Amino acid sequence: MGKDRAPRLLVLLLSAGTAAWLVAQVTATVKRSSDLWPASGVNVVTKRQDAGYRSRIVIRTTTGRLHRVRPADVGAPSLDSYLARLVYRPPHSLPGPANGADDRLDRLIAAWNRRHPADRAVSATFSVEVLPLPAGRHPRVYQVLKWP
Repeated sequence: MGKDRAPRLLVLLLSAGTAAWLVAQVTATVKRSSDLWPASGVNVVTKRQDAGYRSRIVIRTTTGRLHRVRPADVGAPSLDSYLARLVYRPPHSLPGPANGADDRLDRLIAAWNRRHPADRAVSATFSVEVLPLPAGRHPRVYQVLKWP
């Protein structure tokens, strides 16, 4: 009879622990008192964004023309993640240059110059357009970096 008690007690403790954990999960979801599921660290409440962002780099070339840099101009499949690493966007504040942004912009200009040796970049401006959400308010453009 002693051997039968240990497995039953273990099953009872595991069942009670699982039930308590599930109750905590449901309580956190219903109350929305926490952004995280208990004991897991998974975000269950999406933070509402107050703005969207659109980044761009405009280059002035030796011929004097202004050109908005596109991925094909520098031999990249996409520039979205690269541009995102150039800017620091603190919540409820103006965007500014991220750590190492000058070096990243230098590398992007070097890639442009390698692909366009006849029309090299002489200056560049990296800017971020802040699009307030919900839509309807006017966007603002902030110059974040200049090159050289």
